[in-house]
Amino acid sequence: MPATALAVKAPARVSIVPYLIVPEKGEPWLLGNRCPKCKAMYLGKRMACSKCSFAGTFEEIRLSNKGKVYVFSVVHQSIPGLRTPYVTAIADLPEGVSVRGSLREIDPNPAKISFDMPVEIFFESAGKDDNGSDVISYYFRPADPKVRSKRLPVMYTPQEIAAFKAAKAAKGGKPAAVAAKAKKPAKSKPAKKKKK
Repeated sequence: MPATALAVKAPARVSIVPYLIVPEKGEPWLLGNRCPKCKAMYLGKRMACSKCSFAGTFEEIRLSNKGKVYVFSVVHQSIPGLRTPYVTAIADLPEGVSVRGSLREIDPNPAKISFDMPVEIFFESAGKDDNGSDVISYYFRPADPKVRSKRLPVMYTPQEIAAFKAAKAAKGGKPAAVAAKAKKPAKSKPAKKKKK
């Protein structure tokens, strides 16, 4: 049988995490699970409740796309290709679940971000997988459109990477910070004492 007869068409969109539900059509959503005994809420699927020890089937809940910043951090160093600085945050949703994610469309200046700041969740492709499917992720952004800044891509573009490499090569192959340190004059060593 020819290999093409066995080929299975990859889905157009796939989820980056198991608790993000990406339907074939329509808006993605975050999955919560509620304990039927004590009503505790959890992000994603559960087999047992850590509050009341219930074990069994949990009620699946579509979580809200609104929340408030509980805590945040500005990240200045990350993996190669990831745009920095960026803001990572934990947001509390009205259902009682805390969700971790990147806070985008905001200046990564701590003075412009506040605890309890209302945020909304939006969904966007984070790239392609090996099958060519869009890998869908979720992000936070300020709920107030007046507070938002321009949305930049999560990853640097190939043109930006080429510009960084060209600038690095122009400085003798060293990153700008290393090149600047290399230009500082060396400290003079104290003179050695003469032996008597």
